[in-house]
Amino acid sequence: MNLSTELGRGTIGIVYKATDVKAGHVVAAKRISLETNNKVATQDIAKLYDVTWTQRNIVSVLKVYWDISNLWIFMDYCESGNLEEYFQNNFMEMNNMKPKLDVMQQIANGVRYMHLNEIVHRDIKPKNILVTSVLIPRQAVIKLSDFDLNRYVRPDGFKWPMGECQFRSPEFWVYLSNNEDIHVVNDDIFSLGLVYLAMLEARKGHGLIPDPESPFIPPGYVMYKQRNAPGQKQGQIQPKLVNITSEDDIQTKGVKLLIQEMTSYKPTDRPNAKTVLHILTNDEELIQFGNVGITLLL
Repeated sequence: MNLSTELGRGTIGIVYKATDVKAGHVVAAKRISLETNNKVATQDIAKLYDVTWTQRNIVSVLKVYWDISNLWIFMDYCESGNLEEYFQNNFMEMNNMKPKLDVMQQIANGVRYMHLNEIVHRDIKPKNILVTSVLIPRQAVIKLSDFDLNRYVRPDGFKWPMGECQFRSPEFWVYLSNNEDIHVVNDDIFSLGLVYLAMLEARKGHGLIPDPESPFIPPGYVMYKQRNAPGQKQGQIQPKLVNITSEDDIQTKGVKLLIQEMTSYKPTDRPNAKTVLHILTNDEELIQFGNVGITLLL
């Protein structure tokens, strides 16, 4: 492999653009240093990447390789970058509901496949969603990436929350305050809902993630603080992150109501990835959902 430019830096690794000299095609090469990362955790990551992923909406791992000081993971190269970059570069084409729905469906399909195989992502955000095979926006192929934080689902939850805080759930903040377990599958759904919300609210010249130089409070943290404010009663109506207006058409309203359910404060109130995908891929049910909400569809 010949390395060229650096593509990005993840939680514990650096990704490079590389050329497979023998095959003659471009790949993405992720280097995870054994000197700066826990060896046991690195071995767990290698095992996860070693799983044969054949699902269209998950980045394919081509090879896992160890040298004396690094773990190397060779993956699909996604030429259109991540979802954040894709929206910035194709804003005019993406500024309507049809291509946004297509992207939402593909992301949900990837999450559904991971959860079906009892694997959770734990760091779903625009930078970890890649885009490839683009001729026009409707032909974009969306792929989940960056499995550094993934773990297999355990009945007792996890006691090691990871990922950037912007797209994290209220229970992430509960964990930080009280050291309570996280329902990680439902945590993925909350993060996915925030990604969808960012897509709906995208504006030209603004990204899908908050400007690091601007004041920003993560929505999950806002919900956690409001829900746990002094005098707050159990069962009181939860804070809402979604603003539904009279200008929204029925399809947009349906998507917003779905996001509202996905970002419910209680993890058990959120739909699973299979239900999210089902609603997004059925126009009649999405419209029905825009009228009646999720409870009549389950």
